[in-house]
Amino acid sequence: MKINLTPNHGFLSRVAQHIIMRTLIFMLCATTFALSPNSGFSQDASIAISKDQTLSLEEVFNLIKAQTDYNFVYRSNELTKAPTFEVSSGIYKTSELLNEGLDRIGYQYSFENNVVIVSRKKAQTPILNAQQQVTVSGVVRDSLGVPLAGATVQLKDSTRAVSTNMEGEFKFANAATGTTLLITYIGFLDQEIIITADNAKNLIVVLKEDVSSLDEVVLVSTGYQTIAKERSAGSFAKPDMEVFQNRSSTMNVAERLDGLIPGLTVNSSPGAELFNPLLVRGLATVQLLNSSPLIVVDGVPIPDISTQTNSSAAISGLANINPQDIRDITVLKDATAASIWGSRAANGVIVINTKRGSSSGTVSFQYDTFITMDGRPDQDYLRTLKSADFIAVAEQIFNPEIYPYENVVGYGTSGNGISPHEQILYDRNRGVISEGIARQRLDSLAAINNRSQINNLFYRPSILTTHTLSASGGKKGYSFYASGNYTGRQSNTPGEKDNRYKLNLRQNFDVGNRINIDIITDLTYQNRFSPNNININSRFLPYQLFRDANGNNIETSYMTELNDEVRSEFEQASLVDLSYTPLDELDLAYTKNITKSMRNILGVDLDIFEGLKFQGTYSYTLNAVDNEEYTDHLAIAERQELVEYTVVSSPGATPQYIIPNTGGKYAARSSDVEAWTVRNQLSFGKDWNDRMHQLNIIAGHEAQQQMSTTKLSQVRGYDDRLQSYEQREYGTYAIPIGNFLGNVVKPNFFEFFPGYGGLSNLQPLIAERYFGRSETTTRFISYYGNAAYTFNRKYTLNASIRADQSNLFGLDKSAQNRPVWSVGGKWNIGRESFFQSADWLNSLALRTTYGITGNAPKPGDAASFDILVPISSAFFPETGLRISTPGNRKLSWERTATTNLGIDYNINGRITGSLDYYKRKTSDLLGTIPTNVFTGYSSVRGNLGDLENDGFEIGLNTINIALKDFTWSSQLNMAFNENKITNLRFITETTTGDVRVDEQFVVGYPAFSLFAFDYAGLDENGDPQVRLADGTITTEPNVTTPEDIKHMGTTQPKWNGGFGNTFSYKNLSLNVNTVFSLGHVMRRDVNNRYSGTRLDAANYNFTSGNINEDFLDRWMEPGDEEFTDIPRFVDRESTVNRDTDYYVDGDSNIISASYIKIRDINLLYRLPNNIFGNSGIDQVTLRGQVSNILLWADNDYGIDPEYHFYEGSRVLSRGQRVTLGLNVKF
Repeated sequence: MKINLTPNHGFLSRVAQHIIMRTLIFMLCATTFALSPNSGFSQDASIAISKDQTLSLEEVFNLIKAQTDYNFVYRSNELTKAPTFEVSSGIYKTSELLNEGLDRIGYQYSFENNVVIVSRKKAQTPILNAQQQVTVSGVVRDSLGVPLAGATVQLKDSTRAVSTNMEGEFKFANAATGTTLLITYIGFLDQEIIITADNAKNLIVVLKEDVSSLDEVVLVSTGYQTIAKERSAGSFAKPDMEVFQNRSSTMNVAERLDGLIPGLTVNSSPGAELFNPLLVRGLATVQLLNSSPLIVVDGVPIPDISTQTNSSAAISGLANINPQDIRDITVLKDATAASIWGSRAANGVIVINTKRGSSSGTVSFQYDTFITMDGRPDQDYLRTLKSADFIAVAEQIFNPEIYPYENVVGYGTSGNGISPHEQILYDRNRGVISEGIARQRLDSLAAINNRSQINNLFYRPSILTTHTLSASGGKKGYSFYASGNYTGRQSNTPGEKDNRYKLNLRQNFDVGNRINIDIITDLTYQNRFSPNNININSRFLPYQLFRDANGNNIETSYMTELNDEVRSEFEQASLVDLSYTPLDELDLAYTKNITKSMRNILGVDLDIFEGLKFQGTYSYTLNAVDNEEYTDHLAIAERQELVEYTVVSSPGATPQYIIPNTGGKYAARSSDVEAWTVRNQLSFGKDWNDRMHQLNIIAGHEAQQQMSTTKLSQVRGYDDRLQSYEQREYGTYAIPIGNFLGNVVKPNFFEFFPGYGGLSNLQPLIAERYFGRSETTTRFISYYGNAAYTFNRKYTLNASIRADQSNLFGLDKSAQNRPVWSVGGKWNIGRESFFQSADWLNSLALRTTYGITGNAPKPGDAASFDILVPISSAFFPETGLRISTPGNRKLSWERTATTNLGIDYNINGRITGSLDYYKRKTSDLLGTIPTNVFTGYSSVRGNLGDLENDGFEIGLNTINIALKDFTWSSQLNMAFNENKITNLRFITETTTGDVRVDEQFVVGYPAFSLFAFDYAGLDENGDPQVRLADGTITTEPNVTTPEDIKHMGTTQPKWNGGFGNTFSYKNLSLNVNTVFSLGHVMRRDVNNRYSGTRLDAANYNFTSGNINEDFLDRWMEPGDEEFTDIPRFVDRESTVNRDTDYYVDGDSNIISASYIKIRDINLLYRLPNNIFGNSGIDQVTLRGQVSNILLWADNDYGIDPEYHFYEGSRVLSRGQRVTLGLNVKF
């Protein structure tokens, strides 16, 4: 063998070699190489050299790798002076090549599972007898908690090393205590840890960035590509995934993100799922149900199933994602980041990547479980009268002259029953009972408090339980991640059940050296059951009990549509019991809901040649919802309906029932949403001249379709046990009046009772359909491209373009051919020579972008063609079709132009963050616009206006204290946003103040504005006054104009964000997350009872009857206006006399909605590993969490703004939650 050593004067300079060798380390470490030794080559394989040549040490390594299964681990900066080899052609042993080259420069090598570890020759530290042999395991993360896959974990001064898996985890067997672990990763500072018996398991290694040495390898995903954040000018944000995973009080992905991302607003209030649960950088639309960001999971948009779930697209899209399966989340905020998604990206994009397996050669398991307990709703939060006050008020406003007893109980007014307190008052007034007896009965009612029964009979503590078992592993050429999840929800409503089962499998195949196949299969089954819904709260009559002391359910028939006298007569005529006992109703109706979801994704990567790759993504998803509703014939609603459709030929005759009087009413609804995506993409990536030039380009074509199919059926007389029903032709009972078929009536036995008569329309029964079906189809065809070029690792240019065509847009070319695009630039100013002396500044980068994104109409809401729906009518025997939404040829998507300026910085590796300023201009807002009267339609969906947004965002991460056993880190995410509507076309001009007060969208003001009267207090008569623009004060109603109205602010917060702190001491960790929303307003809940409405709770309405406790502070006599601004109560008044809205909607009742909350406090404890011995358990973590702690609210009325509707009504709060959790790795 002829090997000559010559000085290294090749084209690789010292700096260039430094860069390339570090890059090689990253590529090698990211490659899984911990396979069994007998699955590859021997440890001294033969190497063929075909010709005489001169090779560098790196080229020798590459030559060995090309002919064997070996991988190399070494530190590039220690081999920069290695000489080249002159090697003759022939066959060599691997050991010959390595020994000859490494011995002469003082280095050695060793094998570890087909890994060649190169190190400097040095005497090994002797292992003392007192040392123990332990298994070391742990996880390697960056300062944000993101796992570092491919990090090298090596026993210092040894040749043994392993690499971390995709979760950043590692395991080291047979390591001696007292020795040192060396952890290295490209772009980060090395870290050394001395192994002890106490820390051998569950090490958490946090590496600090070393930007001065190499590129920061922080990857962000757009759903189309994964790129280094350093090489993109876009505005991206990623949450702290450790905090995200430890927020284990909920399975709701949106709630876990609250306060973790600057610019992302998470609204978790009750009912928020219908409006704005998630907002990225404020509003880019005025459509309540179309303002959520696009949700992308594993590169594919989640279909919009909001029509199935009665929730927004964001919530419905995230509902089937198990947080335990999520590996990474990226929020795309500006045009450069999001424009690749085209006409659906104006509201931002949330990109979620699920976990993958690792080719470590082993299989690891993880079990995670938690239970969350939430108490009953707080009835006192609604501020209604207690029984004593309620009875006193009822006596004060009782006026039998305005509501004579004869009128109340008469047939013509039988729609209202008489509440117990009213019956006492009427009986006393009519002389039926004495004053003493009346007083005794009223006092008895005043002493009753039913809130305990409401809490115990109609509510219960809610419990959420979840279990997730996952497995991850593989070997060379194959890896997998699999998980199974069960989630059980017990809501606050007794009898409700909600169980979800989920399976997820992700497999990755390497076929040869050029083809990679990724297959994702995700299945979800959810079964929900709800008993008869009796919604009750403290707004109901405060003295009414529902169960007596003997356990018997109490009848409350006064709540039906009939008073006792009328009800008795109707029962005798119809032979139908019309009594009403609320607790008996609970088991007489139910709703069942079964949801089955399937998500399948096939990804194919083909390396065509160096730098050029074909990427194919093919997905099919199905979301099927089957809903059943059944109401037994014994339920009060069915019994009342039966009476309404009963014919009695004469008093005392046998009744004839038009509808079945057995069985029940059964309705079934099935809704399927199918979606598929086909994406073919070419990507090219290359760098040259020592990475002086770096270029990445992608271009592709995408086709998508979503089809929603809904089927409806309803039958009567259904037997739930036999699953059969009675079918009747209701049209045969119709009695036409005159020659006009439309006057179809039903005979009604009411006409045989004096004082009440008339015939009711039978058309609703005739129009009932046994079966109905509807479809909505949405199609997109898209072409897109994206390019990124970086010069000298300092200057980056980005460009993106996409063209979407869809049947949601108008057919005109002007509506279809509207490409979206973006351009951006980034300057890594920290790499400039004039910054090199600033040792305290690790990195500094400036970004600027501009681009266009869009927001398409919701499926079924608008289209380029007419949307038809079936309709039945008594006029025609057959079902027909009608146009529900006329087509609009010029309809286009909302267009949002975004300008973004940003700064990224890293100070001493301990302070990192970003600052962004943006300006967004949205044109062609979607909404309802009036049409020409001759079209036959009053309105159509179209483009009606423009909207502007301005804001800035701050993301700040600090490592405050970093000691051996104690660390304290903080994260601040804060955003400011304000918007203004700049143009609204086709809007009728507002001419009165009463209309302006109710408007939310007015040109020149923010969207979702609140307007108010300029309230001037009460006059001497207790009537509300208003101050006009000219200073005039009046009580006259209907005199205000828009100029008299005050703008009070917006219901959307201007400031929002979160502040988190993490404290770690050895195995104990405490995390406190605070969220805040500031700068918005709301209407206060006030008294709305000002005229002679009776205090009752008829029509089995359990949410009315009681009134706001402010009623006690109303004006009652002259002089009261000095200390109260609540108008007087008037028995009966005409609206021409005064306007109480001056007070209700006055400026004095609009208050701040700002608040700060401790969203959650998490305590984690990792059990010492020495207690597990050889059980196979690697790590056990115990978790405890308290959630939803109101810290501060900027109002004096005890209102929690998260549980308050903007128009001025409170909703029952969820209260604080307690969570206990367990995580086991083995």
